[in-house]
Amino acid sequence: MPDSKVLSFPSSLSIDRAKKRAKAAVKAGEFPTITQALDAIARIEMGIPWGKAVAALKTQTKSRITQFMTVRDIQTVMGEIPSLTHFGFGAYRGRDKSFKDYLRDVEREKESLLGAVDECNKACMYLQHLEKRKTINGKSSTYGLKHSVEHYMKHMEGIEDYYVANGAFMCAAHFMGFKIEQGINGSPNGFINYSERSPIVRWRKLRDRQMMISAKLIRELDQLERELGLPTSSTVEHHRYLLK
Repeated sequence: MPDSKVLSFPSSLSIDRAKKRAKAAVKAGEFPTITQALDAIARIEMGIPWGKAVAALKTQTKSRITQFMTVRDIQTVMGEIPSLTHFGFGAYRGRDKSFKDYLRDVEREKESLLGAVDECNKACMYLQHLEKRKTINGKSSTYGLKHSVEHYMKHMEGIEDYYVANGAFMCAAHFMGFKIEQGINGSPNGFINYSERSPIVRWRKLRDRQMMISAKLIRELDQLERELGLPTSSTVEHHRYLLK
């Protein structure tokens, strides 16, 4: 097994340095215990608790750590999908916009996508919980799914900027092995082969209606949040108190 001092998160923060940060945070009164401080760091870096994050780094399994993207990865995806931009497919095309201006905007959107590493990695964090099916799912476009990524990010600890562009989502989806089909009539959006049975889709459905679900489903939501690396919602804690 690799030594903990040489293990690093995708951001290049080493495990050793992270431990020092945790100790400093506890000393400064930001966290009551080292364990809580370490968990907070791991959730920011990889979206999962400290123990799971370190285990993933040590074993080099197909977890978040092997799925994080670099600028080179984005360039590779753009080479395989030439029409992909930060906007989605192509660029916004207003009625009064000339074709020359449209092409100029496409190039700007491509440059913007190259700088969207953080957005792509947020999408990867979501997509690792999204299961694939053989056929394209037409129920939600990539634009709708990119909003699901943002919703997921909003519920994670330590994430302040949760924005993810449509094109960044598609770039990450292609990188993660999903198939992408463009919408009709030159739509900037696409559709991917995701399964609605995925844990993260189930979590979203339960989260949206948590005030009306049964005790059994409350416990399921609690378990899903733990599996997805999310803090348990205050509403679930309230229900648990009522059910004691």
